[in-house]
Amino acid sequence: MRDRTGLWTIGTVSSGGTATLTLVATPTVAGQVNTTASVTTNNANDAAIANNSSSNTITVGASTDMAVTIVAAPGPYYQGQPVQYTITATNNGPNTATGVSVFDNTPVGIPYIPGSGVVSQGSISPTTGIWSVGTLLAGQSATLTLSAIPAVIGNITTKASIYQMNENDPVAANNISTTTIQVLPAANVEVTNAVASGPYFIGQNVVYTVTVENFGPRPATNLVVNELLPAGLTFVSASPSSGSFDDNNGNWTIGTLNTGVSQTLTLVATPTVSGALSLISKVTAQTEFDPVAANNADTTAITVGGSADLAITNTVSSGPYYTGQPVTYTVSVSNNGPGEATGVVISDLLPASLTYNSNNAPAGTSYNATTGEWTIATLTNGQTQTITITATPNITGTVLTTAEITATDVYDANLLNNSASNSITVGGAADLLVDVSVSAGPYNAGDVITFTLNVTNLGPNTSTDINVGGSLPAGFVLNNISVTTGVYDLANRIWTISSLGNSSVATMVLTGSLSDGGINTVSANIIDQGIYDPVISNNSDAVNILIDHEAVYAINSPVNESDAVNALVIATVSDGHNGPEELISIPGVECLPPLALAQFLLNHFVSVFAW
Repeated sequence: MRDRTGLWTIGTVSSGGTATLTLVATPTVAGQVNTTASVTTNNANDAAIANNSSSNTITVGASTDMAVTIVAAPGPYYQGQPVQYTITATNNGPNTATGVSVFDNTPVGIPYIPGSGVVSQGSISPTTGIWSVGTLLAGQSATLTLSAIPAVIGNITTKASIYQMNENDPVAANNISTTTIQVLPAANVEVTNAVASGPYFIGQNVVYTVTVENFGPRPATNLVVNELLPAGLTFVSASPSSGSFDDNNGNWTIGTLNTGVSQTLTLVATPTVSGALSLISKVTAQTEFDPVAANNADTTAITVGGSADLAITNTVSSGPYYTGQPVTYTVSVSNNGPGEATGVVISDLLPASLTYNSNNAPAGTSYNATTGEWTIATLTNGQTQTITITATPNITGTVLTTAEITATDVYDANLLNNSASNSITVGGAADLLVDVSVSAGPYNAGDVITFTLNVTNLGPNTSTDINVGGSLPAGFVLNNISVTTGVYDLANRIWTISSLGNSSVATMVLTGSLSDGGINTVSANIIDQGIYDPVISNNSDAVNILIDHEAVYAINSPVNESDAVNALVIATVSDGHNGPEELISIPGVECLPPLALAQFLLNHFVSVFAW
């Protein structure tokens, strides 16, 4: 057979025999193609020529060359970092391609990010990942871009292929495309920086806590985090949980940080200036790629206030101290700088053993006696404010007061001088009242007269070691002396009472006679006692009696000018009169001025002698 003539030379075919020819041809045009096979030569007689010819008609579709390519965006590529792929489907012609679809064979280890695909035409199936392109004219291209995240390291090959088309593609070699990327290790390292709660002041240590955590997927190696202190913060100490810290450059060298592991650095620094200060912590070195750069640094800002060294003193007025005797406390607070102190509060609450009397808080400050708080709005550098508080002890024993600085708006680095105490020992107090009385007259010279001396303790405490002295007239002849308590020293004329309780009365009774005429005085006074007496004006008393040769005028003492002006004396008088006579007054006395009265008494032989 010669293919150019279309002749098939068979030769001889036996009766009942068959010969077959298979032809392979390529259509070159679209449309219907008719082929006919017929017997052209036969040496034998063919009685049935009707079957010596046969035809076949086929419909030939169009063919076109579809090509696909897949490329990855430029690297390098890291584990966990998205990689963008671009797939291009091109119709090289010569005819239109219809029903075109492309399949991207995603390998294990680089899953596509759902929803990341963007097509220039067609659509992507979310379940199969097949890109239905549709129709492409000859010379036309369509693109698909999508992203995937490498989950493993090493070489990863991705393949795209023409999945389906209606036309014949005469060039199958360009229906598949592959691209290979080399994925390097990656580690997502996060840095956080926290500071201890404020407020913050100059000279007060600030504690920072820096935490570094590796979220993977690979270990981070050669890891360095920097925390260089800014100007205004002075390094004190650093405590890393792993690695080492260099305070000269602020580098915290961790080394290797495994996936899922965190390390901390505790950094202590002291502010030296006021205002805003920021500490930045950031990853400055690691071998692996970090796919999340946004969490590689953190900043903490603080606002630093000023500082002032406040010092307090607490003094008390000099003793001795007694129950009921006021005591004055002097509290002073000074600002030793360097800054101004505001919102200063000093607590000086008096204990229950002191009864508050008064204070003299300086202008611009205030003292609350109920809370004991002395408030000073502003205390400048070098300034001192002083308050005095007067109070009265109401117990005996030790009384402790403490003044301390309890609040200020600024930092005080020296707390040792923020408190001052004062302790006093309070002795007891007893108000002793002396009362001298004489038995009722009249008395004639030589009559027995009774004098009664009472010492009463008006409290509040028991009085001890009481010594009572006094005076008797020179002509007094002592017959008897008795005391309800204590001992009377006759030689020294001192009555000693060892103890006299609150509200108790000690009594001395003296009996005797007077022979001298004129005014005679008996007096008594407290010489001393073992505890404080807050009222000394009632520590003495006296009684005067007037003895004439035949009459006695009893006059209560003391007699002074104001008493004598309207003095009313009841007596029995015979001097200058005819016989005893009861008068309501001494003739002329009620008319005498005080000085004349005194002269009258002197003319009647007044005599008073000390014991």
